[in-house]
Amino acid sequence: MWLKLTVAAWWGVFLRIWRGRQELMTLDLFRDQVPEAYPSVSVVVAACNEAATVENALQSLLGLDYPDYEVIVVNDRSTDGTGEILERIARGDGRLKVLHVERLPAGWLGKTHALFTGACSARGERILFTDADVIFEPTALRWAIHALEQLEVDHLVLGPRLLAENFAEKIFVGFFALAFALRYPPERVFSKNRRHYVGVGAFNLVRRSTYEAVGGHRSISLQVADDLCLGQRVKQSGYRQGFLESRRGEVRVRWVHGLSGIVKGLEKNAYAGLHYSMSETLASTTVILAVSLGPLASLLLGDWIWGLAGLSAMLAASNLIAPGLGTPRWCGLFFPLAGLIFCYVVLRSAWLTERQRGLYWRGTFYSLDELRSQDILDKS
Repeated sequence: MWLKLTVAAWWGVFLRIWRGRQELMTLDLFRDQVPEAYPSVSVVVAACNEAATVENALQSLLGLDYPDYEVIVVNDRSTDGTGEILERIARGDGRLKVLHVERLPAGWLGKTHALFTGACSARGERILFTDADVIFEPTALRWAIHALEQLEVDHLVLGPRLLAENFAEKIFVGFFALAFALRYPPERVFSKNRRHYVGVGAFNLVRRSTYEAVGGHRSISLQVADDLCLGQRVKQSGYRQGFLESRRGEVRVRWVHGLSGIVKGLEKNAYAGLHYSMSETLASTTVILAVSLGPLASLLLGDWIWGLAGLSAMLAASNLIAPGLGTPRWCGLFFPLAGLIFCYVVLRSAWLTERQRGLYWRGTFYSLDELRSQDILDKS
């Protein structure tokens, strides 16, 4: 019976995503919605040991066709030559300001402190928070400002195109994006309901007045999921939020690098997303495993009709999200494997955090008790 329920669940997922896709808008829809005047924009980037990616990312930022903007990069205690690369680029372009953090104050995560430091030095009326490995097309910021002003929102989140270069990356990115869209439905953030919010580290564009009113990154100083928590603070403070999809790749990033990158990259985030709760982790992974493996189990047990119905639903769901992500349409056929990987990553994150009684991030240890006491994700 439970196998048939998992198949029904997958068709439920398909219908939920399908309905959401009908309402989802893309960035390019706003390319001609020119505002009366372009506000000044400060782009704030936190960089820690990003020597391999930061130069390409910065060159794309400095190539934006926006009329009035600055780029502020905060070098957060890097040891791999990131600082030298930043200084070299800054010498050739006056729009780039480089700040160096040598010591992390107590009560902060490195990234939230770096973003806060950058925001404090920003002169722009709008602030865009992004990561040091994100690539921008020249029109990306201009179109985003068009959208922010036209939609009259205070916080605009852009879902980037996720570059995936191998099999593991493709199936995992597709599965994760589907799970994310179910938990944080992007099309619902336009509503006034404060329970619906979103945030994406690659592109969080916010009005400066809104950012300051909600307390900025100081109010989320110990939140591992800082991007989501910023969105939560904005929405729960009564401000308007919007989400657009970068379907044409105006903003793109290779989010994970191979299977080992998936496992290591989500080490700090996975358990945090479940509120550092082992009971919630075990319950969630049990459900995900059951739903992910149900259709395949039906096939192996000889129930071909239900098994094929379940795999068809997986494939249909992946076809819905593929255009926005840039993932192959066939990746849904391998969601059972992606579900296994996902659950392993979550359980490993929980086990490591519990064993260490905390987590290491950017060379600093944060105790589990401190992280739990400060956890605000999904809480009013």
